[in-house]
Amino acid sequence: MHENPTRPSALDAQLTRLEIIEKMWRYSRAVDRHDNTLLESLFWPDCEINYTNLFSGDRAAFLAWANPHHEGLYINHQHHTTAHIIDI
Repeated sequence: MHENPTRPSALDAQLTRLEIIEKMWRYSRAVDRHDNTLLESLFWPDCEINYTNLFSGDRAAFLAWANPHHEGLYINHQHHTTAHIIDI
């Protein structure tokens, strides 16, 4: 959470939730449009990504896997992000 001493903590928590949800929206956009630049920007360089039981690895390996995986399985696809519960 990005604490700001001039902002009430409840507002700070809501803004942090919005930042998280916006990342999820950007992820959907990146995968649906096969935008590796946007997809790469969403993950720390040294992160580990676990994508259900289909993939586990670092960011570079995920970027090499994600779009070919979708292209191999689907003619078209859409990601929907709804009903989020985010505990801060």
